[in-house]
Amino acid sequence: MSLEFNKVAAAVLTAGVVAMFSGFIGRELFHVEHLEEPVYKIASVSGETQGGGGGEKPAEEKIESVLPLLASADVAHGQAVFKACAACHDATEGGPNKVGPNLWGVVGRPHAAHEGFAYSDALKAFAGKPWSYDEINHFIANPKHYAPGTKMTFAGLKKVQDRADVIAYLRTLAATPEPLPTQEEIDAVQKAAAEAMQPAEQTAAAGTTEAGGSTEPAASGGSEGTQTADAGGGDLLGAIGAADPAQGEKLFGSMCKACHTIEKDGPNKIGPNLWGVVAGPLAHKDDFNYSDALKAAHGEGKTWTYENLDHWLASPKDFIPGNKMTFAGLKKPEQRAAMIAYLRSMADSPAPLE
Repeated sequence: MSLEFNKVAAAVLTAGVVAMFSGFIGRELFHVEHLEEPVYKIASVSGETQGGGGGEKPAEEKIESVLPLLASADVAHGQAVFKACAACHDATEGGPNKVGPNLWGVVGRPHAAHEGFAYSDALKAFAGKPWSYDEINHFIANPKHYAPGTKMTFAGLKKVQDRADVIAYLRTLAATPEPLPTQEEIDAVQKAAAEAMQPAEQTAAAGTTEAGGSTEPAASGGSEGTQTADAGGGDLLGAIGAADPAQGEKLFGSMCKACHTIEKDGPNKIGPNLWGVVAGPLAHKDDFNYSDALKAAHGEGKTWTYENLDHWLASPKDFIPGNKMTFAGLKKPEQRAAMIAYLRSMADSPAPLE
């Protein structure tokens, strides 16, 4: 028995000595540099800051407003989307809190105010602030950006129409639904969004003109309004025919897409859907609330001819004074030609170039 024990002890001792010398030799042969910080920074699954919230606040996101969409939002679709939320939230009157608080009457009530629910400190910081349409929109777009440190692990709804539909549904979950946004509120949102999407040099140019600076205001003349010097000049139809619609699509994506959809049967946004706009009447969408200026132009029978589109894109404010479009305009004729070529292609039967 003693002999067997000695054999086992010797084996263990030998293995330990071999392991020790192997590690020593390995460290001498291979030198490993430890980085001061990881090359790849990996965020936690929940997105919460590790170590008690000492990290930096996430960068601001541009969240498209739902105000212009609420009046026409699809409540039934919003209810269907909300089913993903029902695992964590009850939305019935007098219903219980679950993983998240009960959401009956949430539109308009203060943040972190539902009785009996243990809110995170991130939400408590908003206590007393009402859940307005805009606040809910920003929260459900990206909860972690809205309130860093929140316990809400939902990644967010990226499509503005989905958010509008869900908020329209939440609005119905109350004894007295909150009033819809006023036209003044919608107009203010539309103006801010249009100004934000303008390139800096165009914004500066627009500001100079409107402020009465060195840019000379164009003289008024005719019911069409005043056009810029190069609008409609030269062989417009030839320029449109030779233009690359793909370039116009890129321009549309960078300058117009924030406010307009252009696919067939697409929704209105801050501005109307633009499918089939070429050769159609001004104020062509029955379900969009146009400015009085455009409604008047519609009543006069004006249409979006190539020349009128060129004038409009050059300077909306000069072409139809009093309209709500705050876009400063495309100053280069070749850019307007490319944009119109793209708009022309977005129709069942593109308007002829004649």
